[in-house]
Amino acid sequence: MTRKYAIQTTKYTEQVVFEYDEESGLLVGLHIEAGLPVGPHEWILEHLPRTTTELQDFVAAVTSPHTRVIEVPHDLSFERFWDQYTKKVNKARCIKLFEKLSDADKLKAITTVTPYLEYCKRTGFRGVADPEKYLNAGYYETDWKRER
Repeated sequence: MTRKYAIQTTKYTEQVVFEYDEESGLLVGLHIEAGLPVGPHEWILEHLPRTTTELQDFVAAVTSPHTRVIEVPHDLSFERFWDQYTKKVNKARCIKLFEKLSDADKLKAITTVTPYLEYCKRTGFRGVADPEKYLNAGYYETDWKRER
């Protein structure tokens, strides 16, 4: 079994995913999406965390407030997204929108649901958007923890 970690940043849409063997903690996979600028690409390769222990140091070296390293859920299914999203409307249309997303965007859509819902609650923001709008308008691209 493996564990995956992704670098998410608001500066680029491209993601970098590290995959580690759970038993040994060794890096067994690296995926850098095409289109990542040369500078960040080279920085990642220079600081490549070859073990989960090195990954901790790597995370500490990422100092940009716009960037974070998160564990990728094993489940990138629509059902996982739907279970988290509290407003349940237009499921059939949402499935079609979700299935069109790349794995990177599915990950963002799933991992930003909770921060989005917390933002809505914290600010009294006009209410939670329909999940169709959340997906269609790219609400998952927003860093809701930083929004005021």
